[in-house]
Amino acid sequence: MKLNFLYQFYGFFSKKMLKQQIEPIEKDPGEIKFVYGFTAVMFLVSFGLLYFEKYTAFAWGLDLLVSFLTLLASFANICVAALMYTIFKKIFVK
Repeated sequence: MKLNFLYQFYGFFSKKMLKQQIEPIEKDPGEIKFVYGFTAVMFLVSFGLLYFEKYTAFAWGLDLLVSFLTLLASFANICVAALMYTIFKKIFVK
């Protein structure tokens, strides 16, 4: 997490500006990579379908769904892709 700009900025802001010792939440790096990858693949699939003008209604729906889920993760702190990662990890790692 040393290279993650947002975590470092949050740590700096909480220490210097707010005078609080708040540690950022540590996450599994695999979870973060899965979320980024899942989001990127969904947007690329949507872009590809729109570019080749195939299933445009589905592509716009997929684009809106991923945008809504990203907004939900930002404001409500509920990340569906992170939940999927946790479920897949429980199913496939035994």
